[in-house]
Amino acid sequence: MPEVGRIEALAQRFRSGESGPEQSADDCLIRADQTSARAVFTQLTPALAHRQAGESAWRFAQGRPLGLLDGIPVTWKDLFAMAGTPTTCGSLVTDPAPALENAACVARLHAAGAVSIGKTNLSEFAFSGLGMNPHFGTPVQRAPRTGARHLVGGSSSGAAAAMRLGIGCVALGTDTSGSIRVPAAYSGLVGFRPSTGRYPDAGVARLAPSLDTVGIIAATVADVLCVDTVLRNSTATAPPPAPPMFVLVDNFCDDQVQPEVRQNCLRLLDKLSNAGLPCARQHVDILDAVVRAFERHGTLVAAEAGHELARYTAPELLARIDPFVRRRLAAARAMPAHQLVALLQLRKNLMQSLARQPANLVYVFPTTPTSAPALSALRTAVQIATANSAALRHTMPASFLDMPGMTLPSGIDDAGLPTSVMLSSQRGSDEMLLSAARQLEAMNFSGP
Repeated sequence: MPEVGRIEALAQRFRSGESGPEQSADDCLIRADQTSARAVFTQLTPALAHRQAGESAWRFAQGRPLGLLDGIPVTWKDLFAMAGTPTTCGSLVTDPAPALENAACVARLHAAGAVSIGKTNLSEFAFSGLGMNPHFGTPVQRAPRTGARHLVGGSSSGAAAAMRLGIGCVALGTDTSGSIRVPAAYSGLVGFRPSTGRYPDAGVARLAPSLDTVGIIAATVADVLCVDTVLRNSTATAPPPAPPMFVLVDNFCDDQVQPEVRQNCLRLLDKLSNAGLPCARQHVDILDAVVRAFERHGTLVAAEAGHELARYTAPELLARIDPFVRRRLAAARAMPAHQLVALLQLRKNLMQSLARQPANLVYVFPTTPTSAPALSALRTAVQIATANSAALRHTMPASFLDMPGMTLPSGIDDAGLPTSVMLSSQRGSDEMLLSAARQLEAMNFSGP
């Protein structure tokens, strides 16, 4: 992975006069029009992009850019309110009226000079880790060695697809159970799910409020750090975090993990150890306890989603919802209240237990047990449900514990598809996690 990301590289071109924000925006919009944008975007925003790019070009001509994000093209998952556009949530049953105001994150990036290219596709209501959408299309990627069509992951499918196609320098999305980390992993990208509350979420449609958080998909950790600074609206310098201790999570490197995915993860740990960085292997009982809780009570995302999406359960609306999402919603609505209470109490207890562990532990495990599933293998409801559970097998327990997570490409599988590892840590240790991920990127420890 390169040490300089897309944002810095493009900013250098703007400063040198080699290229300008207007040309950059035009290139992104043209590329979107030429690459099956229906499946990647729910809506493009060319008028807004041209206006913002023109304003940025004027600032550069005056020698007064607003900062590193000035003129940088970005995309937004269609859960973020953007003034003048409807928030579809990837559905046909949401309110078609345009939003009157920007979501807080949108406002912050616009104030920093970012150029919005459009709103990206997603699993309907963000209620799936696969990224399939019967209304706006399903983004796919071709396996380099077989040519077969594979998913890019979800729910932030359009965000990952746009990044793969070079449409924008960064994609903003949300993560509830893995919706940033899974598509980043399947697509060979970097994905950051912060601790809840790190970024403002006003104006973002909800799925499960206890778990939802704004996240970032980018080409590099360096790009994530650029956006993180703006979203936090802070220039304060944090004290240097403690040196990380990398811990391979043995229970998430078991025989349910695709061999190439596991091997690439183990190879990363070997690289760290050979470089003299502190490493260990450990069975993390707390994560096992989360898995057992899901088996006994169901998932927290389902329990909360049943309430959040209740307004769409009228028969005439249900008939227009993706059948897979409709079935998940019906199951969520059927969960008794005592299971939600039990999950919330258990979550509190387990998060307290995790907080008693050393604060510098960085847990390392495959982001997903397999590379991206083939579209041809997802023909039945059972196949789709099984693939969805597999996609979220590692990310969902981490979300339950509000563990920030950073996905990094770890190599490829036999079909040439990307594999990924995740670095994760206890709630609130985002600075330490970001520093560890940046350290690995600078040393080129991600990938083969």
